[in-house]
Amino acid sequence: MEAKWVFVFDAPSAKDVSHQQLLSGRTGQLFDAILDAIGLNREVIYLTSVFKCPPVENVSLTAQCGSIVHRQLQ
Repeated sequence: MEAKWVFVFDAPSAKDVSHQQLLSGRTGQLFDAILDAIGLNREVIYLTSVFKCPPVENVSLTAQCGSIVHRQLQ
């Protein structure tokens, strides 16, 4: 899928993990309302989280997983 809009968020919440969807619950409703206001929806955007793997001994998640995000954006 090629998307013209990419949104990269930080760590998913516990609710996101349990629902297996980024930006679920009240935050997701607000995000969907913002998308709607600009004429978009989740089907035409690419939504991902910068955190792709668990931390290992206090190493920054961003440093560990940045290459995954870069590959997704390509």
